Amino acid sequence: MHRKYCLLALLTLSFLNVIGQRPMSKKFIDSKLDSIKNEADIIYNHVMILRLTKQKFESTTIDNKNVVITGVDTIKVSVLNDENAKIYEANYLNQNPLLFLNEKTSTTKLNDGERLFFLLKQKIINQIKQPEYGINDFSQNNIQYVLFPCKEGLKFYIFSDYRINDTIVFGRNFLFYCDVLGTIKSHKEFHLKQLKIPVNNHLGNQRDGFIIKYTNENPFILASDIATFRLKNRPKKLYKFGVFSDRNKVHMNYDAIENKISIGNF
Repeated sequence: MHRKYCLLALLTLSFLNVIGQRPMSKKFIDSKLDSIKNEADIIYNHVMILRLTKQKFESTTIDNKNVVITGVDTIKVSVLNDENAKIYEANYLNQNPLLFLNEKTSTTKLNDGERLFFLLKQKIINQIKQPEYGINDFSQNNIQYVLFPCKEGLKFYIFSDYRINDTIVFGRNFLFYCDVLGTIKSHKEFHLKQLKIPVNNHLGNQRDGFIIKYTNENPFILASDIATFRLKNRPKKLYKFGVFSDRNKVHMNYDAIENKISIGNF
């Protein structure tokens, strides 16, 4: 316990040198890491639901733009047709792992909340097509859209769902911060150059874990990296990775077995 608090103190003091403000409290740090973990869960759940939905329609191409995911405790996925009516609906209990509840394929109209979310999603997608965002070179088959409300308004992730055998590919992922009307206010791109991490070491043996080095732009472990790790390595049974940020000089580690972020040596 003493060592844990020493490491947290190191993280707190390191931020003094970065932002020139008073030390951040343990409560703030814990809250920040909990928020990151929760956001990683949202990304993971949305991408998993999209995968499961596409499996349902094996012979039909599902356009990511026509999938709406809503809900918190119970997550609902709806596949829409051109008239903005549901042609498929499934419900999942939000837990780890996701628990499938039920589905129906009869066509029904969207409720007001679903229609609003659908229209906001379309508005954001139309905006990100602008050249300044640099996503026109993405294959639509390898990206997923993740939209969810946050304290500031809306967050919209473009999640790169690239999969390579025996390799975990991190990036390129985008995050767009939007207001409640779906207008983009700012955005970030994570890992401009993709990071490709083999799941086996140079001798061909399974690795126990690995560390990614972040630049000064990322003071905390990224929710999108946690989601990437969970989505792309589980069949290989690699359950731990860490990051080291130049900005705060402290390791932050993620354990997929416990679905937990910790601070300290890897």
